Amino acid sequence: MRLVPIECVREGSILARTLFDDDGRILLKEGVKLTRNIINRIASIKIYSVYIIDEYSTKEIEDVIKPEIRQKAVSKLKETFLSIEKFIPSEDNDAIQSKTQLNNFIKERQAFFDNIVEIANSLMEEIFSKKTF
Repeated sequence: MRLVPIECVREGSILARTLFDDDGRILLKEGVKLTRNIINRIASIKIYSVYIIDEYSTKEIEDVIKPEIRQKAVSKLKETFLSIEKFIPSEDNDAIQSKTQLNNFIKERQAFFDNIVEIANSLMEEIFSKKTF
């Protein structure tokens, strides 16, 4: 099995690891033969790489971080940074224009940092729960 960027996955490849959504629900079970439609759908929901079965690698790769936790962390970080972007001035918007908007930004900024801390704690907890150090 090997980890392959979704844009490099070929039609007919076999999924080696189950895919999960941000809430840990199963999206696609391991062993599924990937079609072009499935590959496109995986890419559209922002999953950037998948494990596929191939003839070159026979070892089972043990994840340090559970795939569902990794996916949730990546998704939360992207969501957080996209939210921060709306406060950055651009040609199309002046971002923060009033004291009210500034106060809202400060409150949201704290929520962004809280999200990042929560993600970091989840990842650290997962890593340190492994006994193979």
